[in-house]
Amino acid sequence: MNSQAKRETYLHQIESGKIRSKTVRVLYHLQKMEAHPGLVTTDIMRDVLGYSHQTLTAILSSLQDAGLIKIIGTVRSDRGVYSSWKYVSDVDERERLAELRHQEKYNLWLKRGVEEFHDLLPHHVLNSLHLYTIPSQD
Repeated sequence: MNSQAKRETYLHQIESGKIRSKTVRVLYHLQKMEAHPGLVTTDIMRDVLGYSHQTLTAILSSLQDAGLIKIIGTVRSDRGVYSSWKYVSDVDERERLAELRHQEKYNLWLKRGVEEFHDLLPHHVLNSLHLYTIPSQD
């Protein structure tokens, strides 16, 4: 099943009521507040939904992976700086965002691997990656 079909199946299950979870509550909140995007921040959702920061950010990350939501800015509050979120209703935009997110995660994975294991990688591999210089072996 391709990623677009997975997203559409997931949305259909949410809309039909087959999936009832914390993720659904977050997605529903984002859809409901679509007309007020500045009010949909990680900080406010944490308070409104009663979720821990860790639970909420994990849910937001998975929804972002699926292209269902996107960050539209940041908002400063007395507790810190938080992302402002928006529900993505356009199917083509969802597909594009999911692919971009997938590429971002790959790039982070590659960066971490090169940084952590640069001493184990042959020089020609490091050079072909064109990402980092080989640290000096002092």
